[in-house]
Amino acid sequence: MGRWRPPGRDVLLAAGLLAVVQVEVWTVDVGDLAPTLAVALTVGCVGLAFRRVAPLTSTAISIVGALVVPALVGNEAATTLGWLMVCLAAAASCGYHARPPLAGLVLVLGLIGVALAVEHAPAVSEILFGWILGGGAWFAGYALATQASLTRLARDHADLVEERSRLRADAALVDERLRIARDIHDSLAHSVSVMQLHVGGVRRLLAPGQVRERAALEAAEAAGREATAELHRILAVLRDGEGGGDPSGVDLEATSLGQLPRLIGVAIDAGLRVDHRERGRPRALPHGIDQAAFRIIQEALTNVRRHSGARRVEVTVDYRPTELVVEVRDDGAGSPGGEPLRGHGLTGMRERVTAYGGTLVAGPGERGGFVVRACLPLPPSGTAESDEDSRALGAARGLVAGGGEP
Repeated sequence: MGRWRPPGRDVLLAAGLLAVVQVEVWTVDVGDLAPTLAVALTVGCVGLAFRRVAPLTSTAISIVGALVVPALVGNEAATTLGWLMVCLAAAASCGYHARPPLAGLVLVLGLIGVALAVEHAPAVSEILFGWILGGGAWFAGYALATQASLTRLARDHADLVEERSRLRADAALVDERLRIARDIHDSLAHSVSVMQLHVGGVRRLLAPGQVRERAALEAAEAAGREATAELHRILAVLRDGEGGGDPSGVDLEATSLGQLPRLIGVAIDAGLRVDHRERGRPRALPHGIDQAAFRIIQEALTNVRRHSGARRVEVTVDYRPTELVVEVRDDGAGSPGGEPLRGHGLTGMRERVTAYGGTLVAGPGERGGFVVRACLPLPPSGTAESDEDSRALGAARGLVAGGGEP
């Protein structure tokens, strides 16, 4: 039953037309036909209230009540105009709502033709004129319906494209964060291993009577081994089928600035002319920052090859006292991917830089092309970290070679 309840706007339309036609019927001299016309036009207006829920039935009721019945009782159409408003509203509504549309057009033209044939004992010119009016109203409604459908489809398509872009951006962000997590995992595991070597080296230098000290250092070594194993267990799923194995020295070195010549060689093989410059005094870097800098340059070169159409690239690594600055500048179109500040690769770069408290600037260069510039702060006492690691490794190896404890 709820399906047949007319919408409020349709009720208002029907009520408005009903008021107009009733005033006209009772103020215009139509003779004894006034009661009959009043009832017929009332039925026709009420039919418009159901133009959305039953378009064909509503159209038939409206045209029959407003045009066919008055023609059958002998009313001259020229004496009133209310019937015309009701019929045109019904025809336009039929074109907008009726499905299939052609069935509504046949219904409108058929009822108008019957009414005019009865009234004018068929006159072809009168019927054609009525068809032009009724068909024009139907066509206007149909055109509006088509335009509304196209607008809805365009809006739905835009929403779909936006949702798809958002999902792709989210997926790319998740992938990049997983890769960052793998790099951090390798860096942490390496750092914990170095601490174990330090502790082991000190333990081997203890005198036989230092029992408490030896026990404390052995506990520290055990905790380090347990922490390393826990890192592997927690982050094993991030290694994409590598089985969560121990990070090897090769894995760590493969994502460091020491491998930058190899990365530049790949770009040169792809057809780019690459100028590599180093400023300042090169020195050992904390592993995490070293990996982040390498990944940023790697992603920037990938974007240049894929999107910019550049032929020449400048890669600059600037070792400053308190920060490391890496810059990749190309001479391409100046906007990789069309929307540089929202690209997936730049999102990953920004994630890496933010993780170390740095800043990233990516955009068109002042001389054209596109520039990616990342500033990574260096800890005040962290520049010699790798040297300390090397000394610890050397001390441990010396002790082992000299017959110390395993």
